[in-house]
Amino acid sequence: MDNNLKGHLVESNTKKAKFLSNTSKLLGIDISIHNERFENLKKFKNDNKFVLTSRAVSSLNKMIKISLSFLQSGSIGLFHKGEKWQQEISEASKFWAFEFEAIGSLTNKDSRIIMIKNVIRK
Repeated sequence: MDNNLKGHLVESNTKKAKFLSNTSKLLGIDISIHNERFENLKKFKNDNKFVLTSRAVSSLNKMIKISLSFLQSGSIGLFHKGEKWQQEISEASKFWAFEFEAIGSLTNKDSRIIMIKNVIRK
């Protein structure tokens, strides 16, 4: 087991961040909770590779924009997108070159989890 593996959750809503912190302690999960907006998170940029996840946060184009420094340093994004996921990929493709895989959602047959990697600004 990799003892260097660390988990980080970023939640801008203080009430939700406290819930995550309390729940992780109750479950005995060693994870860091950051009560701030993701786009303001600077201390980890370019230090490590991450798996970035989101659900119903913003458009794929904006998600790529705010997580670009992570994505360009080897991290991958797993972004849950609704039934207009193909339109979001098309729109994002106007500004970014990237590899992606659309993975079927277990909660909605028309939704997808979009795995993004190797992002380059066009």
